[in-house]
Amino acid sequence: MDPRPRSPHDVTSLPVNDLVRLVAGWGLSTGRVYPHEPLDDHCWRALVAAAARERVIGLLAAAIAANDWPCTDTQREDVRKRHREWMGAALRIERRLLLVADALDAANVAFIVLKGTATAHLDYPHPEDRSFGDADILIPGTHVDEARRQIEALGGIRRFPEPRPGFDRRFSKGLSLNLPGRIEIDVHRTLASGPFGLAIDTDELAQDPDSFEIGGRVLPALQQRHRFLHACYHSALGSATARLVPLRDLAQTAPATSAAFDDMLAVADRWRGEPVVALAVTTAIHELHWQAPPPLAAWAASRVSSRR
Repeated sequence: MDPRPRSPHDVTSLPVNDLVRLVAGWGLSTGRVYPHEPLDDHCWRALVAAAARERVIGLLAAAIAANDWPCTDTQREDVRKRHREWMGAALRIERRLLLVADALDAANVAFIVLKGTATAHLDYPHPEDRSFGDADILIPGTHVDEARRQIEALGGIRRFPEPRPGFDRRFSKGLSLNLPGRIEIDVHRTLASGPFGLAIDTDELAQDPDSFEIGGRVLPALQQRHRFLHACYHSALGSATARLVPLRDLAQTAPATSAAFDDMLAVADRWRGEPVVALAVTTAIHELHWQAPPPLAAWAASRVSSRR
């Protein structure tokens, strides 16, 4: 049965999980119907809590500002307050990220900024549309130990011990450190755990990076095709149930032309990651009702993975 609402009345009576999917898909080509009147207070509180949990509170604030999501004055102020809190946290994270970047530069450790921070600045209409709760950086495996030492010198405390000496730089996806102020920095050696992560050419990730600016400082980021693939890996492999924000990141970074699609697919093939990409794209289409670019949608729908 098609769960999409057939009238504005259906929208206001949707379960909260469906409403938060509406929020996550706002601004995309979805064909979805949005509420025509404010939700009742009970439903509203549940929606805001879900939007914060899924880190799409910025999209809810943007939808309200665009007059696409009706709300009462009290509800509007509620979202403004919560959005300010998230953006205050984002500024604190970015401030710490700049300190980490300076320390890594001084130690001649190459790095690339991943996920929320980079995607917010490069792929969303406005950075404040993308909420995030930590900072992620990619470090060459040979420099992971030095990166950890530099972050520890800034007060970072490792969350989990290394399984055995040398594991971080050879096998691990990465490690997490907590900086003062409850700021988490995730140091990645690759983009995924297990065999899919080991198949990724990490040297390729460092080639011709994109860049963005924070506070007058230019920071490197993955190329768009690699940001899309990372969002796919995060969506399909990051948790048992796909989170909404990586699905939205996937849609924001998707290849828009046939040439860009072919280029991305060539990388996915080299990484043996086509099953991951197909699963992530079909999940995004289903969860967000996203009208994906035709070449990508057709390929994902027809892709059949082998048992291996």
